[in-house]
Amino acid sequence: MSPPGAGARKSGCSRTQRAARVGRDGYLRHVELTEKERELRPTALLYMMLEWGVWTVINGEWHLDRHARFLTDLLAADLGRYAL
Repeated sequence: MSPPGAGARKSGCSRTQRAARVGRDGYLRHVELTEKERELRPTALLYMMLEWGVWTVINGEWHLDRHARFLTDLLAADLGRYAL
C-alpha cells in the first residue's frame, strides 16, 4: 500500500496543488466568469493573501508556531499557482 499522497508526488504536484485544482475546476463548472472577473482575479488573490496576513498579525497569536508557519507560508505563496 502506498503512503498517503504518494500519487501526488509521482505526478509532480502536492496535495495542496491538487486540492486547489479540484476546487477551481468544481467552481468553474458552476459559474461563468466575465473577462473583467478573470482580469481582476490576481488582484483579488493578492488582496485576500494580504488580508489574511494582516489578520494573523493583529490577532495577537502570530507568535504561536501554527500561526507563525501560516504567516510564513502566506508570505511565500506563489499566486501563479492559482491561475484559472
